[in-house]
Amino acid sequence: MSLRYLLLFLFITFHFFVGCGSKPPTVTPAPGTAASPSGGTAPVPLVTPAAPAPLPAAPADVAKTEPVVKLTIDEFLVPASKDVAGTNAKYLGKVIQLQGTVSFTNRRVANGAVVGVVVRLANSSQNSIACEMSDTEAWKIVARGSQITLKGKLAAHVPRPGAVYGTPQLGNIIECVILEAGPSSRIVTTPDQFVEEYNAIGRDGFFEKYRDKDLLMEGEVAGYEQATNGSYCVILKTSTMTHVGLSIGQKKWEATYPIGQKASFTGVYNSAVSTPKQDTLVIESTDIHVE
Repeated sequence: MSLRYLLLFLFITFHFFVGCGSKPPTVTPAPGTAASPSGGTAPVPLVTPAAPAPLPAAPADVAKTEPVVKLTIDEFLVPASKDVAGTNAKYLGKVIQLQGTVSFTNRRVANGAVVGVVVRLANSSQNSIACEMSDTEAWKIVARGSQITLKGKLAAHVPRPGAVYGTPQLGNIIECVILEAGPSSRIVTTPDQFVEEYNAIGRDGFFEKYRDKDLLMEGEVAGYEQATNGSYCVILKTSTMTHVGLSIGQKKWEATYPIGQKASFTGVYNSAVSTPKQDTLVIESTDIHVE
């Protein structure tokens, strides 16, 4: 064999055993690693799934929660009026129990249904706080002058749109439930009964009897007029020429309480307000706010 053929044989044999031109073996990365560009593996950090966010705390059931404090309305409002920030720091979001006198009730009505009731408690200085009731029928239980005990949560103050306050403000008491309520002083009557008594005892005697009294008037809407003080009145149907009007201050009532609608209204009689028709008995401070 010539030297040339011997060298060619050795060259072929060498490359066959070394594996020239063959692909490198495939390496399967171990869990938690990744293949490197050179074919090896490079460690990569394992990603631990994030722990689920804790569920929000369930709202406190005021009816079943023991109040953190039990106070009269004077014991609560007098210190609160001097240190609103301190009162908020102490009671915000907590259930408190208050005992006091009802100065006003208010119903919020939307689409013909009561959607909220506020009972306002006043102290001896006539400062007051609004208590938003859980029960939309609460206005039937208490009236102006009623002595009640209730509990609810002190909420953060919600400013009116565009309002600017230079000092901290006290919020409402929300989710309130009535624990005790004294006898209601509210007088329940009808438009016809109201007019009949007015004609029987006269204007002065009638005003003396009903001044500052809380009235519940059940009747049928007969129309709307504008009072001499600029407010609007719902006129309730009567069987005589003397009318009963409810001073409302809003014209939006016409959609909620159209003519012929029967409803219950509360308010206070005030002979100082009159309509262009002088034979209208006007009831003021009507408790309904139509949204």
